[in-house]
Amino acid sequence: MSQWYYGNNPFYLSGYGLPNCTCYAYGRAGEIANQFLPLPTGNAGNWYDNTTMAKGNTPALGATAVWQSRSGRWAGHVATVEQIFTDGSVLFSCSGYNRPIYSYPPDTPSYFWTERCYPSSNMLMNYMLSRDYFLKGYIYNPFAGDLSSVLPDWIKGNRLLTHPEMESNAIRVWSILYFKGWTRNAVAGLLGNMQGESTINPGIWENLTPDISRGWGLVQWTPSTNFTDWAHQHGYDNDDGDAQLEWIDTETVPFGQWAPTTQYPMSFDEFKVSAIDPKELASAFLRDFERPGDIPGTEPIRRENAQRWFDYLANIDPMLPGRIEDRNRKMPLWMMLKYW
Repeated sequence: MSQWYYGNNPFYLSGYGLPNCTCYAYGRAGEIANQFLPLPTGNAGNWYDNTTMAKGNTPALGATAVWQSRSGRWAGHVATVEQIFTDGSVLFSCSGYNRPIYSYPPDTPSYFWTERCYPSSNMLMNYMLSRDYFLKGYIYNPFAGDLSSVLPDWIKGNRLLTHPEMESNAIRVWSILYFKGWTRNAVAGLLGNMQGESTINPGIWENLTPDISRGWGLVQWTPSTNFTDWAHQHGYDNDDGDAQLEWIDTETVPFGQWAPTTQYPMSFDEFKVSAIDPKELASAFLRDFERPGDIPGTEPIRRENAQRWFDYLANIDPMLPGRIEDRNRKMPLWMMLKYW
């Protein structure tokens, strides 16, 4: 951890220590501002009412979000806004007292994690759903600057995309899956397959022919209902690319789509965090997930495309993909240690 989490952090110095959400949020605000801010030092749920800093109900980059307990039974929660998406969802970086929520690599306890929350869920953390927390508001960090980490919108439609359009969608894929713990190698292997399946287009039909029995979307779910039925159950549009990535990340294994082969016996969890050659990961996804009829005819080009995407993404900052000039904004040290 950096000096902002130790040094003059009042929570750490009081012996309350890490991990807990207040010490982390206090330190993260200082890390962004490059100086300690006059944030409250009491229970997390009291921060919003007790702060002397600007506050409001609209999320902003670098702001501290405050959750309060309706019953007063719980001490509340605070987290830092790291990214804001065009669909209204917000990515928070978090810590929790005695809560090893996030594991990276797998089975390695960590007290720090990121959580993307949607307006429809009232911005509640997943682990809060069984409690009585509600979002009180945001305390704004005056030193965060006028940054924009809004991702490019999905380019989609029942047509083949051009290469620049594929690059735009690839940036969105990279940023979203990066925050889910995927490596650049794994994302490149996935993109090598998506390019062959759909031109990285979440709104395309197989052979451009609308027919529910045919393939659909980024990875050409066949029949299309393998994805669209799930999308309808969860309130997503069929061509929602973010939802398609959510399915790939969370439903691949429960749905039974991933079937390790003799050539690539890795699990899907191992695939997502793998650092092996992206060409090999393209083959793994092709054989363990896609399983097309003509593997020998499609595999070489998908491997080469994966390498090209791997090289392309090396120059794309997944934290701030939309603003090259703002890439000097500090990412949390713990995230740097996890992902780089």
